[in-house]
Amino acid sequence: ADIRWMLTLTAPRVNARMAPYYRKAELDEAAFRRSHKALARALRGGRHLAREPLRRAVQRAGMATDGLRFMFMLIRAELDGVICSGVRQGKQMTYASLDERVPRTKGLTRDEALAEITRRYFVSHGPATVQDFVWWSGLTTTDAKAGLAMVGRHLVHEAIDGKTYWLSPS
Repeated sequence: ADIRWMLTLTAPRVNARMAPYYRKAELDEAAFRRSHKALARALRGGRHLAREPLRRAVQRAGMATDGLRFMFMLIRAELDGVICSGVRQGKQMTYASLDERVPRTKGLTRDEALAEITRRYFVSHGPATVQDFVWWSGLTTTDAKAGLAMVGRHLVHEAIDGKTYWLSPS
């Protein structure tokens, strides 16, 4: 159930990085609203569908899905919390409605989410630097440092060759 707070924290930056690709594919906010609606309708009722049935659903809604356009629609729908990974059907990966697949839980504030993702990263990936965390998370250096300021007292750090590495004390 962590997906919602993780998306709230990370999706805006990913979408900002994707913006030039979205524009090149002629996908604006109105197009994403239309594709989101078509995808949600296709997945309603607990359905888990692979890419091709979803592509056809978007095409039936009158939208072009050529080139990378459809993949960008799926990416954006995932980042906006419309769809998520579904069950595997044979060798095929599927998508499902996030609202139907993942129960809503109490959300985290932005600071709580930033602290939690920072703690989890350094506990599971340490020893690591702030720049390692920035690369992995997609967060800004400012956000990564803010997260570390919130949880750093629960970690240990070691300077090696002028770089500070953070890790779990256990």
